[in-house]
Amino acid sequence: MPIKPYAARHSLDDWGDSLKITIPSKKQWFQILFMGFWLIGWAFGEITVGGIILTGKGYGGMGIFLLAWFGGWTIGGGYALYIFLWQLFGREKIQVSNIGISIDRSLLGSFPKEYSSEHIQAVRISPFGTVNEGSGWSKTLSNYGLNGGLISFDYGAKTIGFGAGIDEAEAKQILVEIQKRYPRYRSKENSD
Repeated sequence: MPIKPYAARHSLDDWGDSLKITIPSKKQWFQILFMGFWLIGWAFGEITVGGIILTGKGYGGMGIFLLAWFGGWTIGGGYALYIFLWQLFGREKIQVSNIGISIDRSLLGSFPKEYSSEHIQAVRISPFGTVNEGSGWSKTLSNYGLNGGLISFDYGAKTIGFGAGIDEAEAKQILVEIQKRYPRYRSKENSD
């Protein structure tokens, strides 16, 4: 018996003057479970060391080290907590219109990045995704679907990507819908 075709993860809504594409974060359950357990240990360390710093008891001559450790521990835990929550509840929201393309990957609040159509060139599929190779931070964020993606376009001297939580086949479906509705976003490479 053949396997049934896989359903798309994205939803596409036609708002009349724009298309809204919503892509839920890709759930990586092992990482979610691991990070959940790690965050429990992180909270224990945060509370314990925070209490030592606030009360001044138990320093044993390690005040500066504890403050530095606590700062790094707090920043690292905040990053891990954000990734954990993104994995569970995150959504990438893309809005496409004749005016431009808006990409919103925020978890708490909405802070979309808006790109004007007059500067958008060569909307296409990038099978390896778009990641700023010069930055390890961007690469890490891309692994969690917080940066880059399989659908990309050139904007000035930079390549912008979205759709990090989808497979190439689904990215092609989305691109077809965008270019059917907005022919201006067709590139020479995919205007068959």
